[in-house]
Amino acid sequence: MLTVDEALAQILAEARPLPPVEVPLDEALGRVLAHDVVAGFDLPPFPNSAVDGFAVRIDEIRAASPAAPVALPLIGEIRAGDAPLHFPAGAGSPSESGCMRIMTGAPIPDGATGVVMKEDVSVSPDGMILFHAGVSAGENIRSQGQDIRSGEIAVPAGHLIRPSEIAMLACVGQTSVRTFPRPQIAIFTTGDEVVTPVSPGTSLGPGQIFNSNGPMIRAMAAASGFGVAFSRHLPDDLDRTIEEFQQAAPQVHAIVSCGGVSVGEHDHVRTAVERIGEIRFWRVAVKPGKPVMFGRIGECLFFGLPGNPVSSLVSFELFVRPALLRMAGHERVSRPRVRSRLLAPLPHRPGREEYARVMTTRHGDEFVSVPDPGQASHMVSSLVASNSLAVIPSEAGSLPAGVRVDVLLMEAIEDEGRRTEDGG
Repeated sequence: MLTVDEALAQILAEARPLPPVEVPLDEALGRVLAHDVVAGFDLPPFPNSAVDGFAVRIDEIRAASPAAPVALPLIGEIRAGDAPLHFPAGAGSPSESGCMRIMTGAPIPDGATGVVMKEDVSVSPDGMILFHAGVSAGENIRSQGQDIRSGEIAVPAGHLIRPSEIAMLACVGQTSVRTFPRPQIAIFTTGDEVVTPVSPGTSLGPGQIFNSNGPMIRAMAAASGFGVAFSRHLPDDLDRTIEEFQQAAPQVHAIVSCGGVSVGEHDHVRTAVERIGEIRFWRVAVKPGKPVMFGRIGECLFFGLPGNPVSSLVSFELFVRPALLRMAGHERVSRPRVRSRLLAPLPHRPGREEYARVMTTRHGDEFVSVPDPGQASHMVSSLVASNSLAVIPSEAGSLPAGVRVDVLLMEAIEDEGRRTEDGG
């Protein structure tokens, strides 16, 4: 059997980024930028005021103090959106001295060398502006190009477009951008024992269970920004399985199937893919999820996940999510790992790398993890009670409390009101 790293390497070798597409800026959130966006002008495009206040020539108020304020006449006002004004030439004579009221974001008048906040001035009975302190050259002025210069890269290729990137792209006048598409997947669940769809009042017959894998995989896809073209349930029928896979493959970038990949008499997924596509590998030395399968049907990637819900979730996290992220243009495709101290023992038999469900928290600079007592692959309660996966090396035996292990973070980790984002 392949190791987890060997299996993932094979998958990522075939999960190439999809051809970029042009999308309106309003649809770019959560996508990966496919090209450098270069600023075509300076940002800010002109010097402007950082505060509401008064534009001055700093030499005229250099001697100002609370005890001896300097009085200047108000010779103009400039608002955000106005064209720049000009100070009169010949500063120094009383008739040419003066200041201009200015609003935040308004262009700095030609000749002004600083801006005094309105909180630092008062108005005399005769309407003169009294300055109680001076300012240094350039104080409270946003210089042209202070944020970014014309010709510089505003947002680099490969960047995930977050709201902050949307802001920068809008600032430099982008109305659309080239991004990698969101991969579209088809989800199949299998099994005659599975009841789906479920509606209010639906009850289980003898030997039946509700469909949990379908809703779970749809939710995992949505949480990572992937599109679900459709989701269907298949009976334990080889011909029907072949027919559905053949119809789905040309419509999506990947098929994710849950169940039917083991060696049971009624497990038809592996046989179906062998007949209409290619299997790259079947079975990985991992617990849970050993019978995971990867292959292709034409240009469509195929992931055959085990039917037990925990195995499906772990397999999706380890193999499907990284592949789809790579197709969506992401460079970093795996969840972050931290070193964490176990607060209880974790039993393990050497032979396969194990991903145990744990609840991880952070106490100051230390991560600690509490293993869930139910580690069987059918126990969905262990998923509800965990937020991360402790990685137990294949050669290790049972781990005692207090040992430190690698932990795969599947969500944000809380620490005294602060949060560490998962970064995925």
